[in-house]
Amino acid sequence: MEGYEPSFGCSTQPFHHDKIDYEDDVHVFTTLPQSKTKNLDRDGKTECMCTGWFKRMVFSTPGFTSPIAHPPKVAYEVRETEDHGLGVFAKEDIEAGYLILAERPLLLKSNWTLVRNERISQKDLQKAEDADMQKGLEIVCSRMSRETLETYESLPNRFQEDDSSNFAGIFRSNMRDVGVVDPHGENGPGGKKGVGRYGCVGALTSRFNHSCSPSALYTFNMTSFSMEIHTVRPIAKGEEITVACVDIMSTATERQIWLKQRGFTCTCPACKDPEVTDRKRKVAIEGLLPKTSQGIKHAEEVLAAFQATGLQSQPRYIEVLQRVANIHRKMGSKERADELDYLADKIAIAQKGRNYTPKPVEPEKPTVSQLVRVGSVEDMRQFILGHPDAVSRRNAMDELIEAMRRDGHGFFGMKPGEKRYLSPLFGF
Repeated sequence: MEGYEPSFGCSTQPFHHDKIDYEDDVHVFTTLPQSKTKNLDRDGKTECMCTGWFKRMVFSTPGFTSPIAHPPKVAYEVRETEDHGLGVFAKEDIEAGYLILAERPLLLKSNWTLVRNERISQKDLQKAEDADMQKGLEIVCSRMSRETLETYESLPNRFQEDDSSNFAGIFRSNMRDVGVVDPHGENGPGGKKGVGRYGCVGALTSRFNHSCSPSALYTFNMTSFSMEIHTVRPIAKGEEITVACVDIMSTATERQIWLKQRGFTCTCPACKDPEVTDRKRKVAIEGLLPKTSQGIKHAEEVLAAFQATGLQSQPRYIEVLQRVANIHRKMGSKERADELDYLADKIAIAQKGRNYTPKPVEPEKPTVSQLVRVGSVEDMRQFILGHPDAVSRRNAMDELIEAMRRDGHGFFGMKPGEKRYLSPLFGF
């Protein structure tokens, strides 16, 4: 093509697979990970096109390469859908936060191209970038075993009508983000802010169809070099398991335009009544979290309204779960609070990846009024002893007595200053 210059050059010079002392911006064709155990060999290998910087980053990841953490059982099946080809369906009821699938990618590649000549038209630029991608993918695929290549070529290609080559069309149709930004994508010729991400394609991961109200979420686990999919809400037996392939916080119109370019029309609940659902989603994400003073009933209503929007894959969901749990805990509903905190931890792992370790949630200290209403004598005692000196402890006792009288508690029937009656009870 006139005016087109490839973004990279290739050399057939072989190197040892453990070599990592490349220049940062040199493109490398390599196989990861190199099998050293039966478990690693069983899970297969990934053919990669990456920079020297990326390969060093992978090798320096603590725990690389750990075995893939497969789920204890296969709770899904791949079968035909009514209108989207193959899909993934639950074989049984599945709880939220469950690891459905973990697999090693067939291939991994930078999903940016850096065409060096900007004199060509936008249409020709797209063709040039596609040719650039195809060139890299041809080399990557030539390194695959025959069986792996057949698996890759069997995956859907939603770009057959725009002259995309088969390898490039399959990659663009099924690519999942690795979650890594390579600085040399942005710094290279033709690079711009936001460029520099990597994509990978998995044999089974590619069979999960899109929904703007996804029931599952994809993450990449670098220590095991694997693609993982966790549920973000309960899934019923026979229900299709879906993931999001677009920013679900964009408007329904924007999502449909993007999906149409990929030959897909979404009919999920969030797309059926866009004016209503767009507004409800905006409120769910930007609205105020419930307060303890508004009570448990209101908190549970806010949680149910959020879940109805289908946004369980968004970080705000964890905040809502933790806030409602905290309100239950303050009001003495420990069992429900523990249930919600457990769910929040499971969703956090689904959203942030299996290497994420949830931090213990520090419960907010109860107010004096809350202690009087639902606290035990021991709670009150700990409240007083939590103050650092005798003066502040006496003041805390006065606060408790005043709150009891104000709320009509009648627990002690005494006035501030009558501390001699409290001291034996509280042990000081």
